[in-house]
Amino acid sequence: MIDEFEDIVRSTLLDNGEFVKSIGDEVMLAFREPASALDAALAIYARCVGTVGFPIPRGGAFHGSAVTRPRDYLGGSVNTAARIAAEARSGQFLVGDRVADAARTRGLAVTHLGEFALRHLVDPVSISEVRLVQSDHYVIDPVCRMRVDPDDAIGVRHCGNDYWLCSLQCAEQFTQNPERYASPS
Repeated sequence: MIDEFEDIVRSTLLDNGEFVKSIGDEVMLAFREPASALDAALAIYARCVGTVGFPIPRGGAFHGSAVTRPRDYLGGSVNTAARIAAEARSGQFLVGDRVADAARTRGLAVTHLGEFALRHLVDPVSISEVRLVQSDHYVIDPVCRMRVDPDDAIGVRHCGNDYWLCSLQCAEQFTQNPERYASPS
């Protein structure tokens, strides 16, 4: 599955980005402009959603300067991008302000989530979510974060919102502590 994911990612880049490296089941990509990063992210998410049984990715992007090394990039912007990506949950694409502005310019749905204190960064970082996939074909189990088909899932209603869970175990965890798993309205 990791090889298939890397193939998906590499096939979406064309000439507008660089596949820097993979780290386990993660990939690091580099782009000169936020618009190119958005193009690749849209294509990656669409391909993953369109592949039956394939996990929905999570990701992050931040635009800024970086130190280039052979087959690597270093610096504050790279660290910020990694920390933003670490905040994302399955299906989310979280971004810094410059990428969020580019997404708004393209007409993508952008939700500002606020200022976040991220690990090993001195100043809080403004993070927004860019909605990359407009699909009703899947939902994300809020407990295990796996993609589920609502027709085969266990439904739970909490505070007027419906949540779909993959198993009785996830449903039990959700009902024991719904505030932990429920999305803020």
